[in-house]
Amino acid sequence: MRRTRKVDWRVLRAIMAAVAAAISGGLSTEAIASALKGEAFFDTPVAVLFFAVFLLAFWWLYRERRTFLATRLYWHEVDPHRALIVLLTLPNIIPQKTNGSFPWVLEKGDTKVILKGESLENEANDPNLEKLRWNWQQLMRGILPHVGTLRVVYLLGSDGSGSGSFRYLDDAEELIKQYLPEVSVRRFGRPVDFEGDFEGLVDCLNQCVQEIQWEYRIHEKDIVIDVTGGQKTASIAGAMVTLNTRVTFQYVSTTDPRKVRAYDVTLESPISL
Repeated sequence: MRRTRKVDWRVLRAIMAAVAAAISGGLSTEAIASALKGEAFFDTPVAVLFFAVFLLAFWWLYRERRTFLATRLYWHEVDPHRALIVLLTLPNIIPQKTNGSFPWVLEKGDTKVILKGESLENEANDPNLEKLRWNWQQLMRGILPHVGTLRVVYLLGSDGSGSGSFRYLDDAEELIKQYLPEVSVRRFGRPVDFEGDFEGLVDCLNQCVQEIQWEYRIHEKDIVIDVTGGQKTASIAGAMVTLNTRVTFQYVSTTDPRKVRAYDVTLESPISL
């Protein structure tokens, strides 16, 4: 049986609009130039007509513009990176420290977990830690794919009018340094509004990317933003920073917590000739 190829009329309309705008634009330019010279064929009314056709074709092309610049979201299992930017979530269980440091004791109800700070992989995937539903377990799992290549972790804390995650940056740094003492931990100098100031969050993330590039000489492709700890606004901000750059953002899966997926947002045209 012969297979028929379906025509994508949206793409066809966009191509026709581009051709119409190009032809009418060329004709209107020539007509206006000829009318100014006083040539008989391209008199003023004809020039005005060609120009009107060009405006109509341009409007048509504008209506079809989304066909030429379509947003695409690509995802894959995250690769090891050298720099990780973390939107830190507020811990739902505050660790009890031994002499102000490790081991950390996490306790809720009948479940008790002791983080000894010995093996990141073993302790991040501890089944008892899953029972606790400690949300910083996702932070530990988000770091795991980058062990061995990671040079810097950049932490951003939320505002929350004094009750955000910014005041727990010390604990987050201590946690990371306990397992990865060779990794540099940077902090964004002020609390960031993860919810109400979208543009401000995008600016902060871009600033973090620039600082990592400048101070650590790390290329865009080696920088990943972890948005697991943020809300929907933070995830969208992370996606915006990756738009047409080589920076990616990652998310620790909730359905399969051992999987960390990397995402990249690009603008590209679906039209191919």
